[in-house]
Amino acid sequence: MMNRNALLGGAAALLLGAASAAGADTGAELEWKFQVFLDKKEIGYHDYRVSQDGTERQVDTEAQFDVKVLFIKAYSYRHQNTETWSDECLTAITAKTDANGDDFLVRGSRSGDAFSVDNGKEQSTLPGCVMSFAYWNPALLQQDRLLNAQTGEYQDVEIREGDLRTFEVDGERIIAQQYDLVLDNGTISVWYSTDNQRWVALDAPAKGKRRIRYEPISVPSGQVRLSSTTATAANIEG
Repeated sequence: MMNRNALLGGAAALLLGAASAAGADTGAELEWKFQVFLDKKEIGYHDYRVSQDGTERQVDTEAQFDVKVLFIKAYSYRHQNTETWSDECLTAITAKTDANGDDFLVRGSRSGDAFSVDNGKEQSTLPGCVMSFAYWNPALLQQDRLLNAQTGEYQDVEIREGDLRTFEVDGERIIAQQYDLVLDNGTISVWYSTDNQRWVALDAPAKGKRRIRYEPISVPSGQVRLSSTTATAANIEG
């Protein structure tokens, strides 16, 4: 329901100063698990896992959406994405997407002061320090361009601050600040906890004036330390 150029993941991507989502200890692993809704109907999940090793992080994401109409599958979406980061720069990406039978493959890598991206149709060269829609990393909120993991497009984005909202996640009450990622094809809202900038939710436009919502099942605990500074919504047609 979202335009294919709106992010995933990768997506998400769709993040203040320059905070990274590194855990307190080398080798830490952080996980985000979300139920995904189309308006009020649950349609699938999107999970993120961030593994830290010194200044390098590996990020693995997986999304699966299915929209049914009268018990018949009207739309399916599958997305898998692996990214490698050094400090706050993306160094490699491999993202595979099946959007209702339309296949996408994006590969990219950093070499020196350039980041090369191949989406299977064309190749492009970007400035060396690139960020994707890495919602897990609040450094995203400092960017004015983000790499779309599904399409390989380098998209302009404007960040606007919204209101506070309270979430209940696994028995924990989390107060979160809203930020809007304004893109040419719509606005994606993300929420970060006010205590340590944990990503806790996402809301994005979908086709037919509907909404895609990421409701948190689990996010890193309040003990997670975000070190000092620095998606996915799919084109669902059902």
